[in-house]
Amino acid sequence: MYIWSGKLMLRNFLVSDTEQFYSVAHDPGVKRYVPYCYPHTLDEAAELIDNYSKVDFINDFYFAICNAETKQMVGVIMAYRNSSLTLEVCAFIGEKWRGLGYCTEATKVVMRYLATSTNYTALNFAVKRSNKASRHVLEELGARQVGPEYYVYILQK
Repeated sequence: MYIWSGKLMLRNFLVSDTEQFYSVAHDPGVKRYVPYCYPHTLDEAAELIDNYSKVDFINDFYFAICNAETKQMVGVIMAYRNSSLTLEVCAFIGEKWRGLGYCTEATKVVMRYLATSTNYTALNFAVKRSNKASRHVLEELGARQVGPEYYVYILQK
């Protein structure tokens, strides 16, 4: 699956993403805010990529975030089933691509895709209080804060 949007392309993971995924996931900023998502070894990264590449795009959605021009993977956005009508969303961008609007654009694209292509009604985001950039992205996109570290976005059908 490919979703194009301006400066980004979101797509299924490929085996060839393993080293770049490992590198992006080991970024200190990613590890600080998303400590449960990173592989400890290249073999673990390969196993995760293999699992991510087999998702059904019904209950789970895992996308490599790529620069549309260079096709280089710069981050990850995933949404996985939280309940029958909601998904939990997690996204991260490698350090050298932060501040370029990639996370905002990727999140907006996934919100639009999920609203128009699925029956899910809401997205949940867990964001650490200290992660000001992610909190800003969610507020900019219209997510509502419902707890100290929790945001909800109602999908517009």
